[in-house]
Amino acid sequence: MRLPACLLASLSLACTAPTAPAAPLATGGPALSAASGRSAGDTGRGLGLTYEIYVRSFQDSDGDGIGDLEGVRTRLDHLEAMGVRTLWLMPVFPSVGPAGYDVTDFDRVRADYGDADALSALLADAHVRGMRVLLDLPFNHVARTHPWFAAAEADSAAPERDLFLFAGTQWDTHRWFPSAAGDYYYGFFGADLPDLDWTNDATRARMFDVFGAWLDAGVDGYRLDAVTTLVEADGAITNTDATHALLAELYAYAADVNPDAVFLAEAGEPDVADNAGFLGTDAAPESDRVLDFPRRTALLEAVGTGTPTPLLALLQATEEADALGRTATFVSSHDLARLPAFVPDAAARRLLMVLQLTLPGDPVLYYGEELDLADATTATGQDYAQRAPMPWDSSRNAGFSTGSAWFTLDPAYAEGRNVAGAVADPDSTLNLVRDLACVRDAIEGAAWEPVATDSAAVLAYSRATEAGRIVVVANLGATATRELRIDAHGAFQDLTHGLAGVYAADGLRIQGLPAYGYAVFAEEIAADCPVAGPV
Repeated sequence: MRLPACLLASLSLACTAPTAPAAPLATGGPALSAASGRSAGDTGRGLGLTYEIYVRSFQDSDGDGIGDLEGVRTRLDHLEAMGVRTLWLMPVFPSVGPAGYDVTDFDRVRADYGDADALSALLADAHVRGMRVLLDLPFNHVARTHPWFAAAEADSAAPERDLFLFAGTQWDTHRWFPSAAGDYYYGFFGADLPDLDWTNDATRARMFDVFGAWLDAGVDGYRLDAVTTLVEADGAITNTDATHALLAELYAYAADVNPDAVFLAEAGEPDVADNAGFLGTDAAPESDRVLDFPRRTALLEAVGTGTPTPLLALLQATEEADALGRTATFVSSHDLARLPAFVPDAAARRLLMVLQLTLPGDPVLYYGEELDLADATTATGQDYAQRAPMPWDSSRNAGFSTGSAWFTLDPAYAEGRNVAGAVADPDSTLNLVRDLACVRDAIEGAAWEPVATDSAAVLAYSRATEAGRIVVVANLGATATRELRIDAHGAFQDLTHGLAGVYAADGLRIQGLPAYGYAVFAEEIAADCPVAGPV
């Protein structure tokens, strides 16, 4: 075991995690001219449309009220019809809490989700459909009750002590906690989550085996949890050079086990360059995609302010970081309130879905987002409100379970807010996602270029391939626009309304868009991909 330099510092302040301010965003209206031929910057292995599943809340197959892997397998048709290409399963390992980020055994499937055979069956059926399956791997820490840490805490001479960071001095009270052995251990995320010491050879050997074993079992890769905090070194505890070196080594190791394995990293950095840094370099890649926290902020700010300026600035900065097509874009997740909690206008949420699925990057949808689900009103004392069971239909328990669901279902499911109701509604968010997935298939790997308009509230951009291009026009404002001129020339088809389009010598003209309205035009491609319009 080697203590990081900052942990030996005389001032505990040296061991306090830095809190970086959000990156400043440019203001002002969009320019009426645009750079041409911008590339999506897409390298590495893409994920396509990705879907995050809380297995516990997705589908129960055996009536015990808890979702399981077999339940996920039975719902693959729904995901395939949506155009999903990658499944991200929240942790499936035995753990203390229901969400699974406090693992007690990395080598097994948790019993209430099934077993290794259930996972194998899910993998086989997903692969038949051309879908990858990623396991969410919390590898910065373990649960305090994990056998490794239990042995280390009980006996100061135990070999497991080397797997963790112990010290005779409590360097601070924020991340150093008293152990049963009379000394202190380090836990970045709290007393119940002791950090693994990744500088130790024994830790590395055990955890590299974990990475390799699940890949050998047929898993297609990992969503890597909390990658910024892996290795403390040289006076810092987040985003260290040693952490980047470890990620590059893990990436190379996974590629040796399975050359097609993919890594999706959760860095959570608010700064574009810092976040993109967890992609690594061409010589030492660290992940294939990184969750785009800066993009999420910019999308919400663009809709909140009614101007494309912050989003355009973000896209330019991401392009300069060579990451524009290499991020995984999202607006909701297991850690965040669902979108209606902070974007109350349904039309604005619909517009965000259009932007997320047509801008560069691989979109990630959190389960139920295709239904425009709100946070459950029944969450008190159970789990976070965004983690309620998936409503499939209006039958008892929303079709989630034949037994008593582990989480009290929100009554909205009986009023049509469920998958069956969304399938039957041509204007549903689910059908919009299906439409946009068709368009995404047509523009895979497409270059991106902003397109000038004559409205400060309107964002327009093209996605072009050798086969053709689309142009997306989005009114970010809360009021309708007048007639618009879009600086796009060509024989476009209006996918949104099925019209022939209105053209003039000075570009595409649109009669106007409602508040948070959008239109998708296509030239030579995506002709068979009609897109449900704003409602």
